Amino acid sequence: MSKFHVAFSTTLTIQALHKFPLSNTKIFVKIKPPSGEKLFTSIKTAQNETVVWNESFQFNSKIELQKNSLLADSVVRLSIRQPDNSNGFIRIGIVNINLAVMANKNLQNPRRYILENAKINTLLIVQVQMIPLFYHKMNHRIQIFICN
Repeated sequence: MSKFHVAFSTTLTIQALHKFPLSNTKIFVKIKPPSGEKLFTSIKTAQNETVVWNESFQFNSKIELQKNSLLADSVVRLSIRQPDNSNGFIRIGIVNINLAVMANKNLQNPRRYILENAKINTLLIVQVQMIPLFYHKMNHRIQIFICN
């Protein structure tokens, strides 16, 4: 039996990092969508406890529809990082956003996320917009339906 997947065109906007206590620190965000690709924001400098990006990234997300008609978990990981002098980075913290939860909400307002695994309390402001596309495998053909 083939599985039914719902696909989305996802736009993720990294707006800002607020209440960041380290002034004049260079910061960037690594974005890892469920597809496994790696995307990066530009490197910005913290000023007045804030780092502002306002950068948007678009990718497709395919989420399995479970037997109970709920979407399975599909997580995009945001890793907030500081470049170091050895061409590496220092991880400040992470944010995991479950796209299955976001898919049912047509949110126009950005959401605030507290960094996980962080030594400092700071907020990452992110906006997620998802436009559904439907994929269904049938006899090795893929049918695509666009919903409005």
